Amino acid sequence: MISNRKAIGVAFLCVAALNISAGVADAGAMSKAMRQVFRATNTAETGVGICNAKREGKQLLDCVSGEMNKMGSRLEVKGADKLAPRGAPAAKSAASAISASASPAAAVSVLNRARSEMAALAASSYGETQRAYSAIGTAFERAISALGKKS
Repeated sequence: MISNRKAIGVAFLCVAALNISAGVADAGAMSKAMRQVFRATNTAETGVGICNAKREGKQLLDCVSGEMNKMGSRLEVKGADKLAPRGAPAAKSAASAISASASPAAAVSVLNRARSEMAALAASSYGETQRAYSAIGTAFERAISALGKKS
């Protein structure tokens, strides 16, 4: 005969196991659009890190601009444009402004505006859209960090 304590313990373990398996199932349920956003932002962050390590001055600005432009292009495909419709235009706009910048400080100002816009969009969104705008904002933060170190 099972005591009440043992029965409660077994019930608790069963509920915990169901919650864990539900969490694993949710982790795999990421949409293709969200995977594309993560792919675009991670690639941009990696590229900006390489730019930071290998470039100086105007070459650094051009390299970071190129990475932001590539991120914008990657955000225009595979549903990412529907998930975070303002992400690609913000990245491309920032890229052209960075390219026209005379100094890293001016480029940082441009990137701060873009990051602030993504933070506001993330704050007013929910679910995957919120995570998408947050990831794009993080890519802008990485570029700000890279340029801030060189200014």
